[in-house]
Amino acid sequence: VPFEIPELVGNGLMELDAKSADPALKNPTTSGQFDTWVTPMNYFGLLTMLESIGYYSASEKKCLRAGDVYSAVNCPAGYVKRAEADILCTEGCQTGYTCICKPCAKLKTPALVLSAEALTTDWPGSVDVPALEAQTVFSSPCQRMGRCIYVASGQRQRWTLLDQIGAQSRIKINTPLLNTVQVRLRFDSEWVTLPPVNITLADGTRTQSYSLETVAGDVGTHILQVRINGEQAELSPVIAEHFAPPRRVIVCAPGEESQDNGTCTACPPGTHGTKQGAEQTAVCWPCQPGLHNPKWNQSSCF
Repeated sequence: VPFEIPELVGNGLMELDAKSADPALKNPTTSGQFDTWVTPMNYFGLLTMLESIGYYSASEKKCLRAGDVYSAVNCPAGYVKRAEADILCTEGCQTGYTCICKPCAKLKTPALVLSAEALTTDWPGSVDVPALEAQTVFSSPCQRMGRCIYVASGQRQRWTLLDQIGAQSRIKINTPLLNTVQVRLRFDSEWVTLPPVNITLADGTRTQSYSLETVAGDVGTHILQVRINGEQAELSPVIAEHFAPPRRVIVCAPGEESQDNGTCTACPPGTHGTKQGAEQTAVCWPCQPGLHNPKWNQSSCF
């Protein structure tokens, strides 16, 4: 194409003006819905914008064409494309045009939240409950590869995965449903499938939560994993640490033995009361050979 032709086309476009008194210069702006044309400083900003929305290929140096209007919609990071039936609008749309309204929906961040909470636990009398509670830590919401709980072995707890979007909203915004939610409490344990429970959040969002009540197992560091639709969730894995329950110091009288429920009982005949271990735990010990004790509640044999 001779350079004179693009130059003439450019000059003609620059003359178009919505405020012009000349109908030949004003009418095209009305039908084309623009005010005027100006000389661009450069095309880098335009190309960057087109590339970010998927309309331009920098490597191929050409514009990309979609087969239909819905396929042409590309949403920015943090947004998802709504279902096709929800983005087509007719109000205010001129005959012969296809109009779309609010095609992208912003996702709640994060879409999934994992948390843990303590449940009432019947500790034996030998456990120092105040000291135990002082050591216990629940860090909610749980963070990937972070320590979510630090609890005593035997602590009852509830793990909850909250879907902040909800099944109905996921259908409308065309994002994957949570068909299966599974949890594994340690690497050598079985996967547990969690059933959904319909709930309503404070902001009125109708959604689902998935819960599992467990008891803290062996002392040590454990890895909890979450799997969504058979794939590892972005928030998984998290760390759960279990410590040994601190024991309460039980003071018993001579000739008595401390029990797990925090009480003291009398030593039976043939035994005597003594202290054992670093904690000086009161126990009943058999009499040595050649010694005897025919009575209850004795601190020595003779």
